[in-house]
Amino acid sequence: MPLTEGERHQLAGMADRLEAMRGFFASRHLPSADAKPAEWHALLVELKRLQGNFNNPVSFVGVLLAKEFLVQRHRFQDFDASRKAQGASGLDIDETTIEGERVVGEVKTTCLFNTV
Repeated sequence: MPLTEGERHQLAGMADRLEAMRGFFASRHLPSADAKPAEWHALLVELKRLQGNFNNPVSFVGVLLAKEFLVQRHRFQDFDASRKAQGASGLDIDETTIEGERVVGEVKTTCLFNTV
């Protein structure tokens, strides 16, 4: 599935963010369990700043997965998953096929983790 310029831009931003996080961990000594809370706080605040709202990238990739599924079944006029900002209100997918049919979707990326 070919990506739009906006979709490639979103993915490049995510790759940059992950690369910054990799550098963050590679260049820092992680506190031990008995380190002072201030040391933990400084590390976690910086990590949180780098990470940002990681739910939005996960949701965006979820929409790309849905797009990949839908373009195998429908012909769209112009389907750009990056057009709607993740976290904005409204449908995740609201597209029109070449035949004029409306395709709408809501993508959920909630995961349950096995803690066993």
